[in-house]
Amino acid sequence: MTAAPRRRPQLISVEEAATILGVSKMSVYRRLQAGLLVGYRMGRNIIRVDADSVDRYLAGARIVPGREEW
Repeated sequence: MTAAPRRRPQLISVEEAATILGVSKMSVYRRLQAGLLVGYRMGRNIIRVDADSVDRYLAGARIVPGREEW
């Protein structure tokens, strides 16, 4: 049995991630540093963010009525 082929991550810019999350670019860098988002260094000054990690981050931050944290 062979493993399913690995799909390539969809990469977005830090600016796009910041727009999606409604935060500053610096906040995206902080979340990358904390391991809350997945990033890739494409060059000395180029960082791209895995779009799926942004989706997972948003799903984890969702407010659910009735949950104790709320």
